[in-house]
Amino acid sequence: MRVVLVENYRPDRQRSMLLFSECLRGELTRRGVNLVTIGPRRIVGPRLNSHGGPAKWLAYVDKFILFPKQLRRVAQRNPGSTVFHICDHSNAMYVREMGRSSCVVTCHDLLAVRGSLGDDMAFCPTGAMGRVLQRRILRGLEAAPVVACVSHATARDFKRLAPGYAGVTEVVTMGLNTAFKPLDPSEAWRRLAGLPLVPHVPFVLNVGSSLPRKNREACLRILSRLDAERVRLLVFVGQRLTPAQLRLASESGVRERVVELGEVPKTQLEALYSAAHALLFPSLAEGFGWPALEAQACACPVVCSNRTSLPEVVGNAAFMNDPDDEPAFARSLMQLFDPRLRLGAIQAGLENVSRQSTERMIANYCAIYSSLAGRS
Repeated sequence: MRVVLVENYRPDRQRSMLLFSECLRGELTRRGVNLVTIGPRRIVGPRLNSHGGPAKWLAYVDKFILFPKQLRRVAQRNPGSTVFHICDHSNAMYVREMGRSSCVVTCHDLLAVRGSLGDDMAFCPTGAMGRVLQRRILRGLEAAPVVACVSHATARDFKRLAPGYAGVTEVVTMGLNTAFKPLDPSEAWRRLAGLPLVPHVPFVLNVGSSLPRKNREACLRILSRLDAERVRLLVFVGQRLTPAQLRLASESGVRERVVELGEVPKTQLEALYSAAHALLFPSLAEGFGWPALEAQACACPVVCSNRTSLPEVVGNAAFMNDPDDEPAFARSLMQLFDPRLRLGAIQAGLENVSRQSTERMIANYCAIYSSLAGRS
C-alpha cells in the first residue's frame, strides 16, 4: 500500500494546514509507511497569494487547472494500491480528479461552507466567488469514500450539510503538530529575551488570526476589565490586529497594554505558553481549536468559549464561558491568581492533552488507510 498526501498550495501560507500535513508526513514516515507527498506548485501564481486581484486568479490556475492534471496522472498510475489523503477539506474538489482511487479527506471545519449558505452563526461571510468555491468543496466531500472530521462538532455540521452522503464519516481528533511541553520559567524567559515583554510580569496570551469568528474584539474589551497592576499585557500571536481592532483598543483605553508579535518560531511560542498567565480564547466558532490544546500541553491555563468544538477539545480542564458574557471571562482570568485553582487547571490540562495524543490520531488514520486499501 502506498499513501499519497495531498498538501495545500504553499504560497497561500495557511500555516495550520501546512503544520498538519508536516506532522502527518513525519509521523507516517517514522512508522515506515510508503509515503508520497504532492501538492499544487507555484508555476504561474505569485510567491505569496493575495486575497484579491490578478494574484488570486493566477493562483487559481496553479491550483485548479494545472495541479488536477498532475493528480490524475498519479491516480492512474497504481489505482489498486494507492490511498490518497487530502489533508485539508478546502481541496476536496480534487476527489473528483481521482476516478475510482481510494481517498480520505480530513475535514477541519465547515464554517466557510456554512457562511456561503447564509448561516450567520458560522461568523464566516463569503463573497460571490467564495460561494461558488465552497459549493465545489462540499460536492467534493460528498464524493469522498471517507471523510475524517477533526471533532464531533465538525462531524455534526457535515452530516447536516450533506444528509445524503453515502460514504463513511469518521471522527479523528487532532493531536499536537509540535511536541509542546512546559518550560522552566528561566528557560522560557531566556527564549523571550528581546521581545517587548517584562520578565515575570503576568500577561494574557491570544494565538490565532483576526478573522471575525476569532472574536479578538472581545479580548480587548476583557482586557479593559482586568486590573492593570495584576495583568499588565495582552499579547497577540499570529495575524496582526486589523485597523478597526486597533481603534477599539484605543477607545477602550488599553492600547498601551497590547503587544502584537505576529508569527513567532515554535520555540518562542512554547515559551509564551509556558510564561503566560493564561490563554484567552473567546472564539465564536471553531472546527477544532489547536491553541487551546497547545496551551494545556505547556501548563498554561485556558480561558475559552463554550461554543462549537472547544468543549470537547479542552474537556473539563478549562474555564469556559459564553462569549457573550465578557465579565465572566474577566472573572475567570482573575480567579487564576488563586494558586490552588491555577494548579488544578494546569494538572487537568496536562491530563487532557495525554488523552488526545498524536500517536492515537496517526493510528486512526493508518486504520482508515488499511480499510480503503482493502476495498481496492
